[in-house]
Amino acid sequence: TYTITKSLTESQLRSTFVCLILVGIVVIVAYRKLSLGLVATIPVILSAIWILGTIYFIGYSLNVMTVMITSLTIGLGITYSIHAVERFKLIKERTNDDMKAISNMIEHTGQALLMAAVTTIAGFSILIFSPIPPEQQFGLVTATTILYAFIATILVVPPLLIFLARKKH
Repeated sequence: TYTITKSLTESQLRSTFVCLILVGIVVIVAYRKLSLGLVATIPVILSAIWILGTIYFIGYSLNVMTVMITSLTIGLGITYSIHAVERFKLIKERTNDDMKAISNMIEHTGQALLMAAVTTIAGFSILIFSPIPPEQQFGLVTATTILYAFIATILVVPPLLIFLARKKH
């Protein structure tokens, strides 16, 4: 059992790394700009690192359930970043005003992302009340990773977009 669990955990970690690279490539290709692809991918990378650190600090081990969280972080977290970057692009194209685009992105998309994050966190938090400890861990860690993805998107994407906008001028 130990050998199988160790092998699955190592395989999942490798898969997560490959998935991060592929997501980055897909987003860069979709935006046709390295900079926007990186802006969308960086919050996901941060969230994955934060959740692995959280797993360690709260005393959970990397097992089949907890290591799957990094994949969920990538899959769910990238959508938050993409929505934020897309809103910025849309408003920037209409107004040609970087600060207005950032403000609009935070005001409108930020509210939608908050509602999406809160409902997703609530859904996974229910698992904390499960009588099965691995499900409890999965619920807690998944809810935390959604929170991290939201926080990273709101705190990291706007400054990066402002930096890119100022770099162009």
